[in-house]
Order: sequence, then C-alpha cells, then structure tokens
Amino acid sequence: MLGMHILHGVRLTRLDVCRALMGALAIALYPGLFMAAGWVEPAQAQAGGTPRVQPRIVAALPHDSASFVQGFLFHQGRFYESRGRYGESELRVLDPASAEVLQLVELPDEIFAEGLVLVDDMLFQLTWKENRVYVWDVNTLEPIREYLLFGEGWGAAYDGERIIISDGSHVLKYYSPDNFAPQGELAVFDQGEPVILLNELEWVDGMLLANVWMSSDIAVIDPESGQVALWLDCSWLCARAGWHPDGKDLNGIAYDADAGRLWLTGKRWDVVFEVEVAWE
Repeated sequence: MLGMHILHGVRLTRLDVCRALMGALAIALYPGLFMAAGWVEPAQAQAGGTPRVQPRIVAALPHDSASFVQGFLFHQGRFYESRGRYGESELRVLDPASAEVLQLVELPDEIFAEGLVLVDDMLFQLTWKENRVYVWDVNTLEPIREYLLFGEGWGAAYDGERIIISDGSHVLKYYSPDNFAPQGELAVFDQGEPVILLNELEWVDGMLLANVWMSSDIAVIDPESGQVALWLDCSWLCARAGWHPDGKDLNGIAYDADAGRLWLTGKRWDVVFEVEVAWE
C-alpha cells in the first residue's frame, strides 16, 4: 500500500551509475555544452545568441536540505514537492515560510519519484523508471488512480490542456490528463542545437520553463516552436546553495499565476529563492 513504507537512510543504487553514464555520454556527444568544471552551459552570451538574464532574489525561504527535489509547485499558499531517490521518495505539502511538512505520503522503497504537476484538483506524480504515474487528490493526498507511462519520467507541467513530460532528452511529450493518452511531441532547440537533459518543468504565462540536468541555467521555451527564447542564468543562486554535480542540482520551479510570483530551488538545497525576472 502506498504511504505504508518507512524511509531508510540514503542508499546508493544504480541511479548514481546510470546518471553518471548519461552525463558522460552527453559530454561525448555534445562537448560544446560542457565546461571543464562540469557545468552545462547550453547557451553562451554571444552576439546574436539567445538572450540570458539573471533572476533577482526577492526573498529566501527555508527548505529541507535532505530533500532530493524532483517536482515542485505552488498551490493555495502551499508548496507541493515530489521527493526522489529509492527509499526516500515522498509526496509532501510544505508551509513556505517554515518548510514544515503539513502532509506527507511515503512511496514504496522500490519507487523513485520524479516530476509533479497539478491539473484541476489532481496531482500527477511521475516515477523515474517504474513506468507509473500516481494521481492524488490535491486536498487529501488520497490516491485516485494510476497510469502507465512508457519510458522514463523526469519533469512535468500543464499547459491548460495537456500534461507535458520530459525524459532527459530534447523531446517533450504531451499526454491527455483524462486518460493519459499520448497527444504529440515537441523538440526543443537553441540556435539550431538540441537542448538535451531537460528536467523539471513549469508553465509560466504561456511559456515553458525547464531545468537542465547538471546545469545552472533554466530554458524558457516557446511551446509553439520549441525554440529557447531566453536563458535564466542561475549560477549565482547555485553557488549560494552549494551547487555541485553530485546531487545538488538546480531542479525546482514553482509559479503562482495569480500573484506572478516565481520560486526556484534544487536537490538537497537548504533554501527556496523567490525571484523576479526581466522577461524582456
């Protein structure tokens, strides 16, 4: 039964090996995207290149530094968080001001939780390689149903009609929230180059924001063309949070559409930043 498994301490699994191999393959295939220090720089600030801006910090909120954030969203004054890793995976409801856990569902040890998205009064929670999508009641966190997902689940967002899912490639996939039937794909490019390793997603005022695994950048994607319209350079936020390529990635975007507020966090970060962005 979901919610009946007690978490154990962090244990190393095939995840560390698999993602390390993925990173090595990405470097081999796309060496121009990586700097010697291991940072992904999908777009450089060059003449004629895609614009880059740095978000401005408005506030810093506390966050559980043990939480391996894989999905993050804001709803009715609360943060909802999908915490990943085998033996640690959870669905959490958090008080933004204190980081207090208000509600909690623990997932089975054999599940690695990933992206999280809200559709109406339902939370859709992805899993990494387990081919499951959990659907929860947003108010009670009671399970509603499960769907089958072919391939890996990484990040998730909702454009008002379809659920958008990333799988670590440069291709985003669309699904119906009614029955999880496939609804098409979108390939993401920057200046003609595929943007690989797309991770956690958030829909913000008609644009799609995407974390890029092992990166200090967030891609702002035009959902009509798949082109990156803007890069958010979050390198100094990552430095403040103690970013390194071994598990403290920038990976969490939440947006309050009513108030126009944007928050950023990451895996095992002790802080959630509320930020402002000069979009133009």
